Amino acid sequence: MAPTASAMLLQLCEEYAQTYSVLFNAAKSKCIVCESRSKVRALAFNRDVRFAMNCFVIDIVGSWAHLGHIISADKDDGLDIG
Repeated sequence: MAPTASAMLLQLCEEYAQTYSVLFNAAKSKCIVCESRSKVRALAFNRDVRFAMNCFVIDIVGSWAHLGHIISADKDDGLDIG
């Protein structure tokens, strides 16, 4: 989790991985853009924003299951409860 795109420190992670022979799997990573409820409909799937790890694009999704709970960009827990 990061408050801004630059705070995600993906470049630092890539440098660490290269130095210490660690592999990060971007295919198992997802990005959820959380904004205020009025903005989320317009920004959740903004295809202008791109994040990548090891030259692989990280998908931007509206919701994703993490440790058995569904995290949603609109901060609604209805998907997790239902």
